[in-house]
Amino acid sequence: MIKKEERKKESKVSVFIGEVFIINTTGTGNVEKAYATFMMAEVAKNMKLNPQYF
Repeated sequence: MIKKEERKKESKVSVFIGEVFIINTTGTGNVEKAYATFMMAEVAKNMKLNPQYF
């Protein structure tokens, strides 16, 4: 015999994230990997976030 469980009410919580920090740890000699940093910053900007990268 299987009992049906009552569904628990889920509470939804929304969180506002206004900034994203992107840290690039590649050296100056690896331009291909540094490009990904700028791509992530562009995506964050399009998502209306304030990207900070270094």
